[in-house]
Amino acid sequence: YPDLRLHLSVQASATNWRALRLYRELFNIRRAVLPRVLSLTQIARLAEHDVVPLEVFGFGSLCIMVEGRCLLSSYACGRSPNNYGACSPAESVEWIPTPQGLETRVAGILIDRFTAAESAGYPTLCKGRFRVANQ
Repeated sequence: YPDLRLHLSVQASATNWRALRLYRELFNIRRAVLPRVLSLTQIARLAEHDVVPLEVFGFGSLCIMVEGRCLLSSYACGRSPNNYGACSPAESVEWIPTPQGLETRVAGILIDRFTAAESAGYPTLCKGRFRVANQ
């Protein structure tokens, strides 16, 4: 399908211009989605090379792994995000209010805890079935 416009998925974990160039040369990608773990400075450096147009994956911070290297989510949830399409399946994610703060848990594993004075990092709940306080 040489005429098919290919976009590189965030799951490819392309984090430098050489990787982007390789994907362009081997697979003729026309756009790349960058992982959320890159800083604005790193993204700006990639954009300077103008290999392909760029997008940035801006959500999904419930996992400590880099996109495309999803071993922790697979271990915690029992399903590979590369096969089932979600690093943190909605049914596995909970926000639980505790005396120590709001806990974020994936499959019962504490990922982070936020006090009332801290931002939880999500302006809105992005996925459809997250549970807050078991509701």
